[in-house]
Amino acid sequence: TSNDDVNRTLIAIADDILEAMTAGSAVVRFEAGLPVERFDDLSEEAAREKAQAAAGMRDRLAALSKESIAADNLVLFETLVHLMHMDSAAQRFYWLRFEITPYVAHFRFDDMHRILLSAPLETKEARAIYLGLLEGYAKTIDAIAEKTAGQAARSVRLPRRAIPGARNFFRGLINNLHANLTPDAKRLDAVSADERAAFDELTDPLIAERIQPALSELLDVIGEPYEKAAPDAVGLAQYPEGSDYYRHLIELYNGYSWDPAALHEAGLDLMDELAAKRAEIRKQIGGDEDEIAFHEGLKTDPRFIAAGPDMVAKTYEKHLTRIAPKMDAYFAQQPKAAYAVKRADPAIENTMTFGYYEHPTPAHPVGYYRFNGSGLEDRSQCAAAHLIYHELIPGHHTHIALIQEQSGAHPIFNYLQFSGQIEGWAEYAARLAGEMGMYEDLYDLYGHLLQVSFLTARIVVDTGMHALGWSLEEAQAYMKKNTIESDAQIATETIRYATDLPAQGLAYRMSAELMWRWREEIRARTGAGFDIRAFHRELTANGSMPMPALEARLKRVYGLQDLPQLV
Repeated sequence: TSNDDVNRTLIAIADDILEAMTAGSAVVRFEAGLPVERFDDLSEEAAREKAQAAAGMRDRLAALSKESIAADNLVLFETLVHLMHMDSAAQRFYWLRFEITPYVAHFRFDDMHRILLSAPLETKEARAIYLGLLEGYAKTIDAIAEKTAGQAARSVRLPRRAIPGARNFFRGLINNLHANLTPDAKRLDAVSADERAAFDELTDPLIAERIQPALSELLDVIGEPYEKAAPDAVGLAQYPEGSDYYRHLIELYNGYSWDPAALHEAGLDLMDELAAKRAEIRKQIGGDEDEIAFHEGLKTDPRFIAAGPDMVAKTYEKHLTRIAPKMDAYFAQQPKAAYAVKRADPAIENTMTFGYYEHPTPAHPVGYYRFNGSGLEDRSQCAAAHLIYHELIPGHHTHIALIQEQSGAHPIFNYLQFSGQIEGWAEYAARLAGEMGMYEDLYDLYGHLLQVSFLTARIVVDTGMHALGWSLEEAQAYMKKNTIESDAQIATETIRYATDLPAQGLAYRMSAELMWRWREEIRARTGAGFDIRAFHRELTANGSMPMPALEARLKRVYGLQDLPQLV
């Protein structure tokens, strides 16, 4: 039938998009268990080809009759439309994306290190591929240097205060080159001594004479002349087409074409609500009515200062142990993959505030929260419960590992991560932990409110710096007033919003708030028949999708014409 033809065409388009992703992305190949023989092409030509291919796929999708698409395929259709719309701008904004900022560079190089760490070495052919990957590693560094120089030629440079963090990241790579790139001797146990020696004779010069000089040349590109010409101001609006790029990033990460000024006002309103809640809990605790004094006390209270990374891990594990028995009452489906906490690489800790979730892979089938174990004397652990519920269960691990293990959905969903749904779910989950009885201790509850305040402040300062002309000092002052974070953490965070991942920080609180309001609207309309486990299945078990696709899915499932909005 005609409807069958439309659905077959949709699946064929999804297959073609996945094939292109697999051909162009080393990470997709790695996570699919396929051999990786080269790293990604970072050139403008590659961006042009990606944009042209996406525009072609977008036109193919537009030719389909949405009314003829089966209900089970609508999420796929809506997700692909958003994805191709975003990818079609890959060339237009190519020169506005920085590759040298700590978060962007960390995730790129961490992916390459994971691939190299897992590459087979048993055969001569496999070792030749490894050597080719090392050369590809060097070419990636060359490409980043070339792009950074090309940006400077177009008067697009990192703000001056972001440059030290970028330099520190690449100096850290130089200091850890052999640890990251020299295979562990155990991986060569099956290789003869002569073959091992021959392999070492090839790898060592590649690292010392090709990769290390490439990193040194990249550091030269962002050396003193680059810094002198760099702007003092922060925010994308200062660059050509920067305002359009910021709006593009808002839609990329959040799914909606939100107006930055309206987002800013929404953030201010949400913060006012939180300030009232914080005051209420302080009153119950019997703490100092002066918020700043109370927060200063939390920063130095021995109960919340970890003596070392091991104590941080034990605190997280305690909270995980408490919530694990409650999971079945709220989730019909949970991932099979195990989870654990583990310290992040100390070499990169100075570029991050808290840490990050590392999802399971075929080579490493455990989902880890890699936490920042540095500067603990200035890092209050009063929000530890909220943080670990965001990162592992019922947050990121419950969601992302479940997506990886699902069957029935198109396999492209295994390789998509939309920040709105991913980070929004994790924040929703951290709030859900309160309903599950995890914040009965008033200090844990206050820590939860502080963490939500921190994420709400992101909305205000991100839009402030990129759309409203805020200086870095204004952003830092707002965060200092409304969060408990140290000056060092605030400096790291504001630089992250200003240069690393503009608009990505909006996704956490905004999307979580949408999910919560959608849930309450659906609960009110459903009445006694509302099933919390079924609702959570809808939020987590259909693959990662843009928030508008999730909204449309919920409307269809619950027979609704509309759901609450924030902006």
